[in-house]
Amino acid sequence: MSWPVYVDLLPVADAVFAHWEQAEGYCREWVARLARVPLPDCRVDLVARQAIAGEAEGFGVTAYLSATGRDRSGAAETLAAALVAFAGAIPPSAADGKAASKLQ
Repeated sequence: MSWPVYVDLLPVADAVFAHWEQAEGYCREWVARLARVPLPDCRVDLVARQAIAGEAEGFGVTAYLSATGRDRSGAAETLAAALVAFAGAIPPSAADGKAASKLQ
């Protein structure tokens, strides 16, 4: 059995990436961080896509996570562990560090 979930992510509240390449770079940071985390029976796909936040138009990221298990309960447990790992691997907000320069 498979259990999917998706999460829409923006660099900071009420903001978007101004350019697609900025969203792509942020995805690459996630991929590098997730590569170090064992996620058995899980899959994470990151999609840079158009987004609107308030009056701002640009790009955001949608994370699609799915997990498998022997039954619904097992898949849900695996997905819960994957979500914890994913949350721990999220790069700092775009308001911090080098990501902040990407928004300008």
